[in-house]
Parts: sequence; C-alpha cells; structure tokens
Amino acid sequence: MDETRFYQKPGFSLIILGVISFFAYAAALYFQWREGTLILYTILRDLFILFVLHLFWIAFFAQFVLPVQTFEERQKIFDRLMGYLGGMRGPAIFIKNGQAVDRPGESERKGAGVLWLDTASAAVTHVDVSLKNTFGPGVHFTGGGEKIAATVSLHVQSQNIGPGEKDEPFKAKGENTSEDEFKEIQKRRMMTSALTRDGIEVVPNISVSFKIDADAIKGDRPGSHFGYSEEAVSRAIINQAVNPNAKPKTLEYNVDWNELPAYVAADLWREFMSKFKLMQLFETNCVMPTAIPQESPLPPAQDTEALKRPMTDRQQGTLARAVTEMLHETNHWLEKLADRCETGGGKKAVKAAAADVAARPAGGKPPDTSRKTALQVINFMLKERMTNPKSPVLNQNGEPQTGWRESREYRLLKERGIRVTSVSVSTLRFPTKVEEQLVNQWTANWLDNARKERDRIELARSYATLSGQEKAMTGYTTDIAYSVLDSKREAKGLKETVKSLLSRSRMLLVRNDRMHRRASNELQELEDILQWLESNQT
Repeated sequence: MDETRFYQKPGFSLIILGVISFFAYAAALYFQWREGTLILYTILRDLFILFVLHLFWIAFFAQFVLPVQTFEERQKIFDRLMGYLGGMRGPAIFIKNGQAVDRPGESERKGAGVLWLDTASAAVTHVDVSLKNTFGPGVHFTGGGEKIAATVSLHVQSQNIGPGEKDEPFKAKGENTSEDEFKEIQKRRMMTSALTRDGIEVVPNISVSFKIDADAIKGDRPGSHFGYSEEAVSRAIINQAVNPNAKPKTLEYNVDWNELPAYVAADLWREFMSKFKLMQLFETNCVMPTAIPQESPLPPAQDTEALKRPMTDRQQGTLARAVTEMLHETNHWLEKLADRCETGGGKKAVKAAAADVAARPAGGKPPDTSRKTALQVINFMLKERMTNPKSPVLNQNGEPQTGWRESREYRLLKERGIRVTSVSVSTLRFPTKVEEQLVNQWTANWLDNARKERDRIELARSYATLSGQEKAMTGYTTDIAYSVLDSKREAKGLKETVKSLLSRSRMLLVRNDRMHRRASNELQELEDILQWLESNQT
C-alpha cells in the first residue's frame, strides 16, 4: 500500500493556513508601525483575543464530536482535542462488530485516547502487562499508555472445524497436491478424527454456535440488544487458552476465546464416538436419553367410545331425553369433523392404534418408537453437555444410565464467559474400503430398511392421531362443562341451558378458522337448531 504523501496529511493544511495567517497579520502590523499607531498593547490584545476565541471554538465544537451527555465527558473530549493540537494525543479508535477500525499506527499512540464501540462490540484494555478496563457499547475514554488488549463481538458466532468441502482426508498424497497442501488437509482431518468402539476412524465436520454469556437488554435500558456482561467479556479474554502442542510465539500457540467451543465439542465427539460401533451410526436401535426428569405420559384411554355415548338418566322426561339425544348427535358430527380434518387415512390409523391399545394388557406401554441412530444420540449429548449444567450419563456401550451428572464442559465454558446455543456433527467421512462396504450393504438392504422406517413412522403417527383426538374431545368436553356450570349458577332453565351449550359449540367453530372452513354444513345445522329453539316457546 502506498504511503500518504506529506501534503495529503491533515497537519500540512494546518501549517499552510497558519503560515498564511501569520504573514497576513505581520503585514497588518507593518502598516500600523509605519503610520505610528502600533503599540505593544495592540499586539497583546490581539493575541489574547485569538487565544480566547481559539479555546472557545474548541470547547464549542467538542460538544458535537462524539455522542456524549455529561459535562465530565465533554471535558474529556476538550482535553483530548487540546492534546491533539499539542501533538500528545492518544489513540482514537472505532470498534465495529468486534473489529477495530483505525488508521495505521493509531493504536500505538501513548497519550489519553478515546474508544467508540457500537452495540455489538466490547473491548478489554491493558497498561504494560496488566489488564485495566473492560468496555461495552458506547463512548469510553482511555488514560495515558492504555491500549486495546482484545476486542469481542457480541453477535452469535459460528465456528466450523473439520475437513474442507473438497478435502479427501483418507486419500494418499497425489502428484498434483503440494506437500504444504497435503499437510493442511491432514491437519483438518486430525481436528475431528475419532475411533468407533470397533476401531473404525470417522472424520466429520463439527459446527458450534455461541456468544458471550449475557442476556440481551429489554426496553430502553443501557446496554446491548446483543447481550453484554462486563464479567463475561473479562472472563473470555483473561482465560484464553494455549495449545500445548504448538510452539510458543506462533499463531497456533494462542487459542482465542472464540476458538474454545469447537475444540470442546471435538473432545466430546471423540468421547461419545468411542461408545458406539460403526453400524450404530445408521441403525435406529439406540435409546435417546432424557435431559431432565419428565412425567410419564398417560396411556391412551382404554375406551374412547365412552366419550361419544350419551349419559342417560332414568328419571329424564320426554323433552330432556330429546335434548340429550340432540347433544349426542352434536358430539357425533364433531367426531366426524375431527376424522375429516385428519389427512391421509387418519381414521384408519386411529382405529389401528386403538386396536393395539385394546390388545395390550392393562398398564402396558405402547411399542417404543423413540429409538434413534447413534449419530442422533451423539448430537443430543453434545448439546446437553455444552448447554446445560447437568446432563444424562451413558455407559461404555452408549446406553443411558439412571440419573444425571454435572457437565464439566458447561462449567468450563461458563467460567470462560461463553454460552453455547447449538452444536452439531455432520458430513461423516470414512476410510475408502469402509465407505465402499457401507454403500454395498445399503444397496442390498435399502428396501427392507425403507419398509421398517415406513412402519415405524405410521405407528408413531397413529398414536399421535389418537392422542390428538382425545385431547380435542377433552377440550371440547371441558368447555361444555364450564357452560353447564355457568348455567347452573345463574339458575337457567332447560331451554336456556341447551341454548348456551349450542351457542358455545357454535363459538368454538367460528373462532377456529380451519374448523370454520371445513364445518360449514355442521355450523348451519347449529344455526337451524338455535332458530328452532327460539321459535319453540314450549
């Protein structure tokens, strides 16, 4: 890059302006001296006025240089402008998205300076060999000799490690590949290389998203909408790690704060991969552990038809029985509406699931449809260990154990001021012979695997459909029950109670846009019944 020429520097124009002003003033003094009106008082007066006006205008324009509010901050801006005129100013640096924006050599100035950070940035400063201040978004003033030690972006950041898109880590060095390029490929391979329980090497790509451990502010409070914490930023910078396998005073020796999450994820990946065999990565025979204790879901009702049968009373009169039958018919067409809303044979799936429930012994559990592949379990465990203070426990065979234990990785990241939001392992790579064997095996068994997966999905869908139907009918029954209780409290008669129930059912259909569009006929039937009740005075 070309150096700035001397006449392009800001100081050059000031010098030229000063020289021109000096000669103009000297000429004015010369003419006054020849006319005999020049006295020492005139010179001193002019110099005093010039000095006062100079200070006044500096103080005036200091109000608009930076977005400050207090008198003390304006005073600091004035002091730094005076230092600038005296050639003793410090660094003036703008930090945007965690990156310093300054002129060459600006950060090396030793005087009192100023830092301006946008809402997505933070910085830590130092004096000599000791850290001094931690600054968040806003304008901050630094003392003499105070320099930036590190800057931090408050955005959610992502880090990816592992082989490149076009890398072939298991391929031998080719003639067109240089020695340095081959070493870089192998270096990326070793970042995520792991061995399965049966000794097969697997090399994936690992992606981690994280940020400073701080919550975003709400409203107009001071701070950052990206989340800023002075303590978290200080921890991130102060506790930066080193790579013991690298030589000191090299780029690889210092591990920046935003490189740590990916290395932690890689270590966890190796730990969990050693618990599973190769084929478990593709077969859905692993039990997914649970992160926190969860209540066991209630089994589906043994007799769902009971909700559809009318409740009768032997002492009911003729009109009461007629109303009961009418309500039964209302429930019946609501059942048909729910079946019609299901897609792709939902009613058959519900009946199949209900038959399976009826065939099971009392207290039996539905077939386990929650089994996952080992890769899904590993991804789940990676996230749990890095985002929660407690995580499930797996034995040496990858099977979940009872209880939970403290997550060392979460504590480590917490102490470093880092909060992980997501982590994933993808794009697995295998040795050439292993990959060929996997392809051949998949080609031979793909149809059987597809059928098993279809049956598993259909069964899970059946239980979800049955559960949804029961939930809908329970919700409708609850709403109707509230209407009955309200009518009882208000001492309404039988006719008013029936009208209240029908009006409640109509309101449920009208408020639900999907049901409103699909139940137009049923809605019209409700309207007809309500009109009949209004016209019937008996």
